[in-house]
Amino acid sequence: LLERTESLGMTALVEVHTEEEADRALQAGASLIGVNARNLKTLEVDRDCFARIAPGLPSKVIKIAESGVRGTADLLAYAGAGADG
Repeated sequence: LLERTESLGMTALVEVHTEEEADRALQAGASLIGVNARNLKTLEVDRDCFARIAPGLPSKVIKIAESGVRGTADLLAYAGAGADG
């Protein structure tokens, strides 16, 4: 899927929720990774999820913090943890 996306001139946003998923995304060659704070199985939001996963992502990977933003404080926390968007 990543290869097909790139062949069309696009970059795939690969969504992860765990460190294991992040490792798989990196092994597949993802360069744009979204860390979803919402567990899609339980719908619970863990705003610390990004801070746990982001340090394991290489600096060349664009990191997007997804879900759980209630206001400015959450945005600043995500930015402080290394979110690019």
